[in-house]
Amino acid sequence: MSRISLIVWFEVKPECRALFLKAIGEHAKRTRTDDEGCVGFDVLVPQDPNDGRIYLYETYKNQAALDWHNEHGKIAAIREAYKEWITGRGIHICSVA
Repeated sequence: MSRISLIVWFEVKPECRALFLKAIGEHAKRTRTDDEGCVGFDVLVPQDPNDGRIYLYETYKNQAALDWHNEHGKIAAIREAYKEWITGRGIHICSVA
């Protein structure tokens, strides 16, 4: 099985940016620590101050590890926390060649 990477983007309300970054940063740290199948989880902040997006770059050992993360990784809790702070979200799931 090949590694799986996710590129997730969020359009964050400007007034909620600091709250979102704190919450998603803690989520990333917990995932790297607690999810055995997580190979990497980075929060990316554009250098352009006018870019309202925040990106996540996540990599998992395989599909089973991603499935475990989605079932046990406290996804529902973080989504509930940030739901009022964003205006949009998208995800690209990729196999690592």
